[in-house]
Amino acid sequence: KEHGVHAEPEVVSWQTSSYKEAYVIIASDGVWEFMSSATVAELVLDAVAKGESAPEISKKLIESAKELWANFQGDYCDDISAILCPVQRPSHQEAWRRLKQEQGCCTEGLHR
Repeated sequence: KEHGVHAEPEVVSWQTSSYKEAYVIIASDGVWEFMSSATVAELVLDAVAKGESAPEISKKLIESAKELWANFQGDYCDDISAILCPVQRPSHQEAWRRLKQEQGCCTEGLHR
């Protein structure tokens, strides 16, 4: 399709078990038009290192994308949306403990 939205997302997977913290960045094409994955990662990781929250970092990413659109396209700007989701992985023991505490049809056999 030459113009408009297409239904072919870029899907990539990584192992995160060796990282203390991991994040998923969900962003529209307006973010990626003038920013590479490396540039976005650098912006996010720098902000994380400074202790900024996920909403603050998302806002910073959106503002950076808007500035680039203004620099390259003047008054025109594509849609720009971004969400930063921390991936929190409890330890195996913690996950099992939490699961055992839950009540419901899916955890019924765990309480014996």
